[in-house]
Amino acid sequence: MVIELEASLAKHDVKVITSSDGSVEILPFGVDKSTLPRLLLNRLLLVRKICIGNTSQLPRFILCMGDDKSNDKMFSSVYDTVARIVIPPQKNNAPAIVRSHVYTVGVGRLSWDAAEYYVRATEDAEMLLDRLSSVTTGLRQLRQNSVDSKHCSQDKDIEQY
Repeated sequence: MVIELEASLAKHDVKVITSSDGSVEILPFGVDKSTLPRLLLNRLLLVRKICIGNTSQLPRFILCMGDDKSNDKMFSSVYDTVARIVIPPQKNNAPAIVRSHVYTVGVGRLSWDAAEYYVRATEDAEMLLDRLSSVTTGLRQLRQNSVDSKHCSQDKDIEQY
């Protein structure tokens, strides 16, 4: 199967990597698990600069999960990339303080060199993502309710005049 896959992808600028557990990865040349976090975060900062003129904010929440020993390179790269991104000073030369919460999660093994956390199985990773999604949805609703209540109180203030 891998031979057929390599033959099919021969005209593309990708490499096919097989591991001892039988998994197959297809990656663009020059990109691997250690360079991908850097590329993604730098691209995000560039997009923010172009779209909103803000180059100093990393995402407030970064989650990196993987289920293979080779993901340790990716986990390390996430931490290295976040640590190396230079945030320009704000007005009056006050340093920018941006809290970025970075979490690395290994899936399916108890021993990870670079992952800060681990879950035992893919199902646990799915449950974690589901719970994070629920929290995010709840926060959005709270923010929306807060905005609505501010609008309501402003409307009442306007009616009083």
